[in-house]
Amino acid sequence: MRLPAPSTLLPSCSNRGGINDRGHLDRNRSEVLLKDGVPAVALAMGEQTVHGDPVLLTQADISQIQLAKSAIYAAADSLMREAGVQANELDEILLAGSFGSHIDVVSARRIGLVPDCEKAVYKQIGNAAGTGARHLLNDHAYRERAAILSTKARYLELSNKPTFKTAFAKALRFV
Repeated sequence: MRLPAPSTLLPSCSNRGGINDRGHLDRNRSEVLLKDGVPAVALAMGEQTVHGDPVLLTQADISQIQLAKSAIYAAADSLMREAGVQANELDEILLAGSFGSHIDVVSARRIGLVPDCEKAVYKQIGNAAGTGARHLLNDHAYRERAAILSTKARYLELSNKPTFKTAFAKALRFV
């Protein structure tokens, strides 16, 4: 019961900077420059920006993306294992909050940020917490349902689970 393996980066990303499967920029590529000794790729040149400075994607930025995507992937994988659910059984994946509402779902699936479930419908639902709070304030039936669900919820510490650590390490790669 595993999530599909994180897939390769978008061609546009790898064509721009030569990011290998470990998330390292290929310093031999002409697109890769050194900014204060750190490898980077210019996403926009200074003349293309309002402030006149280039917009750079640095090696440190890529590392942060790797850590975030690995944590999200490993959490989803661990929760599915706990629930006894296979990735191919999911019909719907909800992406909440500002982050979930503004990411490109195709790119997020391709790099392994979110599970790549073939038959699932991905929905970007915005502020789920705020919407839920409004429903609770305005609808007695929602309050009753929330009271029942709260008795079924349980805390699950993922960072101590060996399956989480294994999934996290696996998801660090861009493969």
